[in-house]
Amino acid sequence: MNKPKATRLGLCMALTIVAAVVAFAPSAFGSITVDASTTYGSTVPGAHTDYTIRQDFTYDANGPEPTASTGAGQDLKKWIVDSPAGLVGNPNAVPYADRCDPASFDPTPGAAAAYSTFFIGSCPASSKVGDASVYLVNDAESGTCPNANPIICLTAGFDMANLGTPLLGSIYILKTDPEIPTTLGTQFTSLSYQNFDFSGFGGSVCTTAPGTPCPIQPKTKSVLAPVTNRSDTNHGNDDDFRIRTIPADYSTPPTALLPTAYGHAALPGTPLHIRRIDQHLYGLANNGEPFLTMPTRCDSWDSYAYAIPWNTGDGTLAMDPNHTGDNTYVKSAADSVSPDCSTVPAFGTTASAALSTGARGAYPGLTVKVGDPSPSGHDETKKMVTTLPDAVSVNVNALNNVCSEADRNADTCPAASQIGTASISTPLISGGLTGRVYMVQGTTPGLPFLSIFVDGAVKFRLDATTKFVGPNFNMIETTFDNLPQTPFTDFTVNITGGSSTSSLLFNRSCPTDGTAPGSGSTTFSLTGYAGGAVSSSSSNSFDGCYGISNPSKIKNCVKQGKRLSVSPKGVIDKPGISKIQLLVGSKAKNVMKRATDTKSPYKFKLTMKKSKYKKNRSYYYAYKVWYKDGKVVKTKTNKFKVCK
Repeated sequence: MNKPKATRLGLCMALTIVAAVVAFAPSAFGSITVDASTTYGSTVPGAHTDYTIRQDFTYDANGPEPTASTGAGQDLKKWIVDSPAGLVGNPNAVPYADRCDPASFDPTPGAAAAYSTFFIGSCPASSKVGDASVYLVNDAESGTCPNANPIICLTAGFDMANLGTPLLGSIYILKTDPEIPTTLGTQFTSLSYQNFDFSGFGGSVCTTAPGTPCPIQPKTKSVLAPVTNRSDTNHGNDDDFRIRTIPADYSTPPTALLPTAYGHAALPGTPLHIRRIDQHLYGLANNGEPFLTMPTRCDSWDSYAYAIPWNTGDGTLAMDPNHTGDNTYVKSAADSVSPDCSTVPAFGTTASAALSTGARGAYPGLTVKVGDPSPSGHDETKKMVTTLPDAVSVNVNALNNVCSEADRNADTCPAASQIGTASISTPLISGGLTGRVYMVQGTTPGLPFLSIFVDGAVKFRLDATTKFVGPNFNMIETTFDNLPQTPFTDFTVNITGGSSTSSLLFNRSCPTDGTAPGSGSTTFSLTGYAGGAVSSSSSNSFDGCYGISNPSKIKNCVKQGKRLSVSPKGVIDKPGISKIQLLVGSKAKNVMKRATDTKSPYKFKLTMKKSKYKKNRSYYYAYKVWYKDGKVVKTKTNKFKVCK
């Protein structure tokens, strides 16, 4: 796997952090800083426990102050949070039927869609997966409650130091298909009331008469998706697979709390700023199923927060805060938490391999399976080393199709460089994932590297290095390192065989110098993030190598009483031979055993006794070979003549 290093396999597939945003209308550019801090119910690797991330936003005290007529000010436009690499959430912990229907979460009439956050939603308790709170401050940064909008005093602090009472919210998982990216909705229950009539803007907040106080229950949605910087361009040391949470709707301003946030001068009020957001996700869903699984790595768990103010940017938001577009994000320092690795999860990963054929000189397909029948909470695979037996080599004819590193990084490898497919089964994504396997230009002469492009609800790339190892440096070793910490039950890679021009592998032909043919098993060495280690092997069945050259005609006659001195040629797999017999007879069809040799180099000296071998007569000889595995090979016959 490349700087994309490769699968918990190793795929953080799901939910982690929830959006709890209440923000305001566009304003002049303002300076924002953001800090992140996290709390865990347990820091044991692989635990199913609660996770809370707090974001604190600080604004430049010397920045432009807002006015009621323009709404200008230092407003938070978007925020993003990153969970620690390997913190995994499982959307399927809550069955689809038990999730909240988007229409129930946001029951706003279509005509009043712009103000849907003011309408009371209703989600079943079975869909609740967390809590949230938002602390607000007003622009005046004073302890005086603005007369124009006294209701703010019930929910907001009066300055940057005094946060006051937060808005409290519940986080629900919404019905979305597919599961990834997952949509979560947060609804806040406020004690404040709104007296304004919104009929002129497409509808009223509630069914009471205009001017009658109505409860405010702002809502917001978030998109959660696993992301990874596993590409040719990395961003510092935090390039491992992680979950990123971002407010939904990238093209419009985030949800407003009060109408003044939309810049309507006729509606009095003082815009507020978000000072702090707390998001708390449950380790277990209401049905008791694990909703969150902590990372299994034992170095450190790093969380991040990002923020961007309203400015002259392009108004779009990429899922990668490190992108080079117009928007510039302020990134918090990592909030690093050291896990409690005095107790580590079990490492239950298994691996096996099978070749489609053991025929010598053939182009075999190869299927490698890696899996864990109970992956949730187990130590996840960090590194996997696979070594093929010395009977299998690389097909040099296929190397003409290798993808360049530049094309690999651009995901534009030619079709001819694809040498296989992959599939991943994970409890986090019911539909699973598929992948394309390519051979890529590497640094080992005569041997390509591998890259797997994984497609589906999430997309990422796994890169493997290769090299020759073994006593004769003729065994192919493939290494995937720094695999994603994602639970999976099965990760299968199929390398296509059968073609002399495009298949990656080649079964070595039988050696003709008498040496033993290549054989052996495919071996695996797997290491987990928490320190677990497993070694295993899969036996391979290769066709045997048998044979011996037919004896040549002896031109010179053999005198009676002298010796017929012969030695078999073209013996295949001498170490595998049990014995060789010399067969001699007066007729080609009735040659019989005359001598036996059990040790190489198998030389025979048969005396031509006068009683058995007549002068001026022709005789025939042949060889018969017994192999240790029971195989018997007999040559054709050839002539020699006995003379006086």
